[in-house]
Amino acid sequence: MNYIILDLEATCWKDRNANKQSEIIEIGALKIDKDGNFVNEFSEFVKPKLNPELSEFCHELSTIEQADVDSADPYDIVVQRFKEWINQNKPYVLCSWGYYDKTQFAKDCDLHGLD
Repeated sequence: MNYIILDLEATCWKDRNANKQSEIIEIGALKIDKDGNFVNEFSEFVKPKLNPELSEFCHELSTIEQADVDSADPYDIVVQRFKEWINQNKPYVLCSWGYYDKTQFAKDCDLHGLD
């Protein structure tokens, strides 16, 4: 059993009523085995589809540079690498600080036509 402890960063705006959909711009995760030992880590930027230019607020909050997302692959490619890194043939549990990460994964999968 592995535990995948993940943290997502997503596009954001100071005005929460901006009516813009947030998209994942970074997937970071640690893989921990059943005994709590560090196994590996994953960290990749993601190029946003709907709003590819980061707001100043997003940059300040996340410290992610525009060049980081400009040179990144789109979500469908990065999430496939993330799934391969997890190694879904071995039992695993996804862990995050709150419900937000699960919800954001679902929104991005829907946006990109993925299961």
